[in-house]
Amino acid sequence: MVECDNDLEGLNRQHALRAHQVHYSYLDKGNEAAISSGQAAVKNLFLMHGGALIAMLTFTSGILTNNASTVRADSLVDPMMRFAFGLALAAAASAGTYLTNYCYLAGAHNQTLVWNHPYLEKGRASKVWEGFGVALHVATVSLAFASLILFVCGFLGVKEALVAAYDAAQIEDTSGASTESAERPVSVPVVAGGDVGTEASAIAPSITEEP
Repeated sequence: MVECDNDLEGLNRQHALRAHQVHYSYLDKGNEAAISSGQAAVKNLFLMHGGALIAMLTFTSGILTNNASTVRADSLVDPMMRFAFGLALAAAASAGTYLTNYCYLAGAHNQTLVWNHPYLEKGRASKVWEGFGVALHVATVSLAFASLILFVCGFLGVKEALVAAYDAAQIEDTSGASTESAERPVSVPVVAGGDVGTEASAIAPSITEEP
């Protein structure tokens, strides 16, 4: 009976060790996926803001060299600044990603290995490093979201500038057409071989006088 209990205990221990290994393997793979996803997200923010800023600089230089453009260059300054600040925040988020991983690794490195369960003890230094890692993690995610919000705000600013330029062009075209029609001279037909009186009587409407 005692041997049977020992066998069951040993079997349970093997199952528990296997389950623990699967659990820790899942945590390791999840940690690697989270790190790679964060790096990819920051890289996408770099590409978005950098591409938008380059396009805005090219577009603005074209406006300044083309005097006939209805888009005001000063209306594009605010969107360009938003893209620039978003790029700076993306750079800060990239640095925050590195610092976060460093703090987590430093916290794990300062843990003490023991022979009893859970076989690891967290000392004061380990807890301090983990606290820094958590704070930097939250700050990095906040910087990434702020960078994304600035990109959306910059895009909306560009949209407003282009819509205002389009409305101004439509008003200018309408006023130019009305002015041209008002200043157009009226041509009076000339009757060949006739005098002024005959010509005027032919053009002017007939007026009947009532007694």
